[in-house]
Amino acid sequence: MMSRSIDAEYGQCFLLPPSLEEWVGPEHPARFVRDFVDGLDLDWLGAERGETAEAGRPHYAPRLLLCLWLYGYMERIRSPRALERACRNHMGFIWLSGMLTPDHNTLWRFWKAHKGGLKEVFRQSVRVAAALELVEMVVHCVDGTKIASAASKRRALHRGDLEALLASLDERLSSYMETVDESGTREESEGGYGLPDELRDAAARKAKIAEALERLDIEGRARVLPGDPDARMMRGSGRTEWSYNAQAVVDKANGFVVASAVTSDENDRRQLVPMLEETVNTLGETAETTLADGGYNSNEQLGAAHAKGYNVLVNSHGQEKRGGTHYPASRFVYDRGQDVYVCPQGAPLPYEYTDDNNGKPRRVYRCRRFAECPVRAQCSAARRGRTIKRDLHADAVEEHLTRRETPENKTLLRERGAVIERIFGAIKHNEGFRRWTVRGIGNANAQWDLICTAWNLKLLHRLVCAKPTHRSTPNPHPDPTPRRTRKQIRNRSAILPAAPIPAA
Repeated sequence: MMSRSIDAEYGQCFLLPPSLEEWVGPEHPARFVRDFVDGLDLDWLGAERGETAEAGRPHYAPRLLLCLWLYGYMERIRSPRALERACRNHMGFIWLSGMLTPDHNTLWRFWKAHKGGLKEVFRQSVRVAAALELVEMVVHCVDGTKIASAASKRRALHRGDLEALLASLDERLSSYMETVDESGTREESEGGYGLPDELRDAAARKAKIAEALERLDIEGRARVLPGDPDARMMRGSGRTEWSYNAQAVVDKANGFVVASAVTSDENDRRQLVPMLEETVNTLGETAETTLADGGYNSNEQLGAAHAKGYNVLVNSHGQEKRGGTHYPASRFVYDRGQDVYVCPQGAPLPYEYTDDNNGKPRRVYRCRRFAECPVRAQCSAARRGRTIKRDLHADAVEEHLTRRETPENKTLLRERGAVIERIFGAIKHNEGFRRWTVRGIGNANAQWDLICTAWNLKLLHRLVCAKPTHRSTPNPHPDPTPRRTRKQIRNRSAILPAAPIPAA
């Protein structure tokens, strides 16, 4: 018996019209996004489904447009025009939009008008995961990654370029005024005397250049990117380019992003406490332990975290980690009773004077036995001997160093990279998000919230809706920690709950 090939029958007719609900399966990601959005409190949208306007054409429901943006980011579709095409061509979008096709202008206007509320959507995605006991609040990891600006770096201007351009414009304007003075005549324009159009444009450019130079002076910078003035030159992935610093806090248990932010700071030294406070704003508390790399090692931040009761573990600074000196400051012990530091050789470093340090006083202790010290060359190259500076946060820093050196905490810090670096790797490589598609730090914050929300929704969908996988061979490295099975999670969460907002 011969078999024949299966081919499409384009002339086929249906006895009954197909139902829209049957076009996607019960565990399809598009259906999951709709259920998630329908369960959220979206008062910040300012309009609900079915609301009527006094005038104008009927508008698309804000919930519908939010669903399309969330599902688009889950599917790596991040531009309004690509979303418009997807609503015509992709079954998930066709089903989610109910066969409607919002144009790209409508989608962009919604994003522009409601980007401030995307932070709350992200927070509610975290609260849903916490309500399902998928965020364990035992260990969190904080880190930042550099993401390139949408503006072209070829348009960047250096201070010297701006000053030269300003001087050339001054010369052109001065030359014109001299010509006018010599001839004794001017062309009269409506309302008085004015510059020709060409020079009038030059005067406007001069004002903009002077404004840019003033901004550089205020911020203490030497370069500016006109297309994205909030961006900064940052080093990341082995190269330096105009970027923003995207911050995230990740829960160790399942990899949910529980806090997100974007900053223009070139490094992470001032971001530890702000990211912990973002976690509190979302979940009402921080984890039992929060891990960070050496980029967050700041006495001021460690002191502020200690004062607020946050339990943090921060890796040693890069110089100490690389062995830049045989005798780092952490090896010098402070004797509170005698108010001296004791070096590893047993020599005291008594108090000498107080350094103002831009309004942040530090007590300076200096070695007075450096001349006969046998390890002077390995300790310090200073001609007057080694100094140790003790600031207002020294007690918190020493307490942190003591906790960091315990074996269990050393093990936790070694696991930090495997928890959060893989999230950044997946977002950049698997999701293809290596460059912002918007400009300005406010827009970048909104886009990062969408990226992190899409990541959380993918995890929720996989843990709550996806069918469990079956291993053909046992796991050679089983996790001894008891975990809830997907079946147990699904039984408790037939409908995604709207998690309550934690009390302030």
